[in-house]
Amino acid sequence: MRALVTGATGFLGGRLARMLAAAGRDVVATGRNPEAGQRLESPGITFRAVDLTSLEQLRALPPCELVFHCAALSSAWGPMAAFRRANVDATRNLLDYCRRAGTRRLVHISTPSIYFDFRDRTDVAEDAPLPRRFVNAYAASKYAAECLLNDAARDGAGPQVAILRPRGIFGVGDTALMPRLERVARRGRFPLLRGGRALVDITHVDNVAHAAMLAADAPLAAPAACYNITNGEPRAIGDILSAVLRPLFPGCRFTPLPYPPLHGAARLMETGARLLRLGEPPLTAYGVGLMAFSQTLDISRARRDLGYSPPVPLQEGIDRYVHARGRG
Repeated sequence: MRALVTGATGFLGGRLARMLAAAGRDVVATGRNPEAGQRLESPGITFRAVDLTSLEQLRALPPCELVFHCAALSSAWGPMAAFRRANVDATRNLLDYCRRAGTRRLVHISTPSIYFDFRDRTDVAEDAPLPRRFVNAYAASKYAAECLLNDAARDGAGPQVAILRPRGIFGVGDTALMPRLERVARRGRFPLLRGGRALVDITHVDNVAHAAMLAADAPLAAPAACYNITNGEPRAIGDILSAVLRPLFPGCRFTPLPYPPLHGAARLMETGARLLRLGEPPLTAYGVGLMAFSQTLDISRARRDLGYSPPVPLQEGIDRYVHARGRG
């Protein structure tokens, strides 16, 4: 059975492509980085350099019964037009491909950033009320892509859709979450907001890939279904930071800082960056908020419907990462 993995030159997409191939799937892996694609190619994986915003390039792909949509523009900062093109228009084009290819199911990787609204929220379920205004353009565009897929599936105009919202993906090869923490730790001090007591979920990359593979085959209760994905082991952010950073940066000191002044500074930096048309500022309100507020997800629906049970425990995942980085 042939499967298409978009964003396969990225962290999650690459890991998923390899796990699918190891499970005996014939994988067509796409991305816009030919060099990374060449490294990905192996028995069971064929790489195609594809820009998802090009219908012509998508239509040149062979038909695939399963599609795993991992490609996205993921950032806390940037113009809405760029996020809409990468996350909404590309998803619309992928739906066109699925219709033409007769794809049975599309597994779409979304984000729980759509829940975030600068307050503590724990055990957030998939149908929890969303904020009146999304925290950034990335969250808004990912939710718009979800709505596009939901509407198509419910109208019978596309494949069945399983939407996954994984929280804080990490692991060996991570290019986003842990490297950002390490950049701060290299300065010798790491700010702890609200005492580092905020409860958070993070998720090992293998667990997210495992959930995606389950979602490809599990019976869905509706043409479109949504699932939170985490390790199911919420921990205080201070404890996670200590477990990751102390072995790698033993000289780094954790410094308690009050949240309001840092949030205010981030807002000022954002305003300046917009007015002067600069790139992402050193601080964003979202980035500060992630360190200050609790956000944990209810994964009971994924456990019940998909049979999801995280195969990599949190501490084991952290130990693997620290060991790999220590050798590097």
